[in-house]
Amino acid sequence: MVLHPQYGLVVIEIKAGAVYIKDGTWHYASGRPMKLSPSAQARCNRFEIYDKLAARIGKAAAQQLTITDAVWLPDVHWKATLPAEFPD
Repeated sequence: MVLHPQYGLVVIEIKAGAVYIKDGTWHYASGRPMKLSPSAQARCNRFEIYDKLAARIGKAAAQQLTITDAVWLPDVHWKATLPAEFPD
């Protein structure tokens, strides 16, 4: 997570290694398929953090926060045109 007091919170899902997509399914470098895509994992974590914040500071206060999610794949060398969205 990265928190900026003026801009909000970013929940980042980081996948090290040469992860890849095959037939619409995300895989670890070992070849094992992921249960959820990295973007779905980031989104789930964002909602979990939101729920915990809402329980702690109240739903009205939590709704005033800017919280988003992102994916970082530091070891992936993309050779094709970047898609507008990665598949879930």
